[in-house]
Amino acid sequence: VDPHPHRHQVVEVPPVVVTLTEYQRHALRCPHCGRRTRAPWPAGVPRGCLGPRASALIATATAQYHLAKRAVAALLRDWFILTLSPATVCTAEQRVSAACAAPVAAAVATLPTARRVWMDETGWRQARDPDPVTPDPPPARLPKAWLWTAVTPEVTVFQIRRSRGSPVVTALLGATPDGIIHTDRWNGYHGLDPPHRQL
Repeated sequence: VDPHPHRHQVVEVPPVVVTLTEYQRHALRCPHCGRRTRAPWPAGVPRGCLGPRASALIATATAQYHLAKRAVAALLRDWFILTLSPATVCTAEQRVSAACAAPVAAAVATLPTARRVWMDETGWRQARDPDPVTPDPPPARLPKAWLWTAVTPEVTVFQIRRSRGSPVVTALLGATPDGIIHTDRWNGYHGLDPPHRQL
């Protein structure tokens, strides 16, 4: 009887096998009217060549772990024997971004009525389309932008904006937020109602 054995644990990941599902949509011509029709897409079938888990893996590798497009393509090839071009990696990122648009909008919509919001912003280099809140034509060089963060007990919202000013605060919190907004002394927050601002 040994009530206290030496314990040795080994962790292993399960073998991962890529599955490929083919959908065949027939296109036939009507012998009476001559019109050619194709079968509709089955419900839930992605329009691209990647399923939701593969797309999520790609988006996590690039957004969370900052891997380059070619590095992600190499990782998928080496780990899963899945050959994709860097352009397909970009397409997957865009589709995941579009899929996240509604949840992100829902998170932003909770900010004006949140009881407490902690806000801050930090410098960010961004070379993308003009900012929808403060649209300015991007300069020829890599423009300066800011990563805004708004945190409540329920959600954390990140937004990249070319402005560090009060229009972004209003866009995120609304004109008259309900709760207490915790900020530093940056003048972009000076438009907040003093009884609703905690320094």
